Amino acid sequence: MISGILDSDLGKLDRFKTLLTSKSPESDRLLKVLNRSDTTSPAGRAFAEFLDENGMNGRAFFNPTLNPDQIRQVIAQRPILTGYLHEAPGIIEAIDALNRGEITKSDFKLRIGANLGHNGPQAGFWDFLTKLTSGQMKGDADSANFFKGSIFEGNVTDGVTGARYIAPMTREGLIHTMADRLSQGTSGGNLKIFFELSGRNLEGNLATKIGEIPGIKGPQNGLNTFRDLLEGNPGAGVRTNAAQTVDQFKELKIQAEKANFLSPSQKKTYAELVTLAEKRTLAFQDYMQPPQLEFIKDANGSVEKILLRGPAETGAKYIGTITRNTPTNEAVDSMRRFFDKEEAFNGHPFKDLGIPRKVSPSEIPTLLGAVAGGATSSLYFYCHRQANSPSLPIRRTSPIAQ
Repeated sequence: MISGILDSDLGKLDRFKTLLTSKSPESDRLLKVLNRSDTTSPAGRAFAEFLDENGMNGRAFFNPTLNPDQIRQVIAQRPILTGYLHEAPGIIEAIDALNRGEITKSDFKLRIGANLGHNGPQAGFWDFLTKLTSGQMKGDADSANFFKGSIFEGNVTDGVTGARYIAPMTREGLIHTMADRLSQGTSGGNLKIFFELSGRNLEGNLATKIGEIPGIKGPQNGLNTFRDLLEGNPGAGVRTNAAQTVDQFKELKIQAEKANFLSPSQKKTYAELVTLAEKRTLAFQDYMQPPQLEFIKDANGSVEKILLRGPAETGAKYIGTITRNTPTNEAVDSMRRFFDKEEAFNGHPFKDLGIPRKVSPSEIPTLLGAVAGGATSSLYFYCHRQANSPSLPIRRTSPIAQ
């Protein structure tokens, strides 16, 4: 299960992202398994079995009638798809591990189940991204039918099959998704999203002024990214990251209630875990206001500077000021110190979520009915990962056994 978590975001790294857009033996291996045209390798058979065992009934990750060259062409023409489907490239790690005999078929399926659907549910930002992606599928027949017959098949509009993001298919997937959303909605996630939206354009030059980050339309004010994430921008229809994450938590509880692989008691336990995560995200949102956090804006609403202070309850001690001229690396360091104060005040999102007080860690696998040790090892691995490097991606060069 831990390996499935590691696989899930490898698609954000360039080496893995190219597996969806550039022809190579590795890309062919991956895409043939995902579209179910590989019917002979252990991984090809196991992936098809996994989907059918979880109600997909002949569906594939992509339209099963498309060959790898067609899939790559559609994705290469629409970069948004590499983001929307970023859980796919890392599956090559599981494929190669099973085909080399390094893991069992059961391990492989557990790994796939922990990965697929982890970006959802389709609510908040992920609903926006799903609709935006669907709106870009017009064009030739391969593009219009890209999601047809896939696990993501949505509604058909003007001859174009749109996307509908999948729910987690396993208990392990539900645990991973809950933890991923909690990370997303609190400090580590906001720093990560800043780099995904703005920092990616720095091209390694972290000393670039945060008010002059390169962008498609010229220099971008990175302070506005923090504004959108932490305060929102109602005039532009932008809600805070935390608010959109809470939308996902609410939908996640609905999906879990419908899951036929959970018993009534397991559904109740999972809903309690998600509610704890939702409350912690709301506490983060409540903290993101004066006197702790203050955005000073110009006449056009663009941020000129950010004032950072400690908790009001302890005197709102000054932490720092970020201006448009602040080097981005220094700005991020200041935000990290600010977030550290929030975590000292509200508790670390993972260490202090409340699970150890309400449920003994050793009981989590039993309550959720997961593979022995799977839920606990995954949840506590995720806690350790977030507590020690909340904004750093994890990468490995060889498979890690379950």
